[in-house]
Amino acid sequence: MQICVDVADDWTFNQGQVCVTDTLNPRILANDMIVPLDNTSPASCTAACDSLGFTLAGVEFGAECHCGTGFTSTISPVPHTQCNMACAGDASEHCGGPALIEVFSGPNPPRAAQLPTGWSAFASAPCAQDSAARMFTDTLIAGPILAATDTPAACVNFCVQNGFTKAGVEGGDECYCGTVFRDTPQALDPAECDLPCQGAPGVTCGGNFAIQLYTSA
Repeated sequence: MQICVDVADDWTFNQGQVCVTDTLNPRILANDMIVPLDNTSPASCTAACDSLGFTLAGVEFGAECHCGTGFTSTISPVPHTQCNMACAGDASEHCGGPALIEVFSGPNPPRAAQLPTGWSAFASAPCAQDSAARMFTDTLIAGPILAATDTPAACVNFCVQNGFTKAGVEGGDECYCGTVFRDTPQALDPAECDLPCQGAPGVTCGGNFAIQLYTSA
């Protein structure tokens, strides 16, 4: 049986499961973020989670929109008829039920981390040690231009527009561009680059003097 709902572009039911058991502690979605919406529906929730850089979205209890990056445990599907609460934003659609969530999958990597053609993470040090001297000899700092909207995608595109071949995000809200490394980048444990991006908390933007590096060459 196929169940049709309106969702954001490139989103669909996760693993073909319509209705999944949720728990309070922990939530079934990893890094669960509840997004307050006045018009909760599968369409509005998936669009919100997409814009925040998450790969999973879920509607629950009629009016709740959850965003996540994975699952905290094996999902427990239940009959779809149990997810029968009308959506607050569209009474013609269902938005889960009490402790029951409808989960949708979106683009992976999320749009906030999708890079222009020819760009990729810097292979030998995707998370690298930075310093006050900065990573590049010809550093351009995006500063307030991107501070509130910083993501890997936004930073790399900013650097492309300004003619640079390397880029890096750091500190959650910092974007740096350059063409020449000051020194050979020293790789850090990827866990050091764990700060949520200001522009999309579903993806990371480096850490404290830990920079996520991207290059086109």
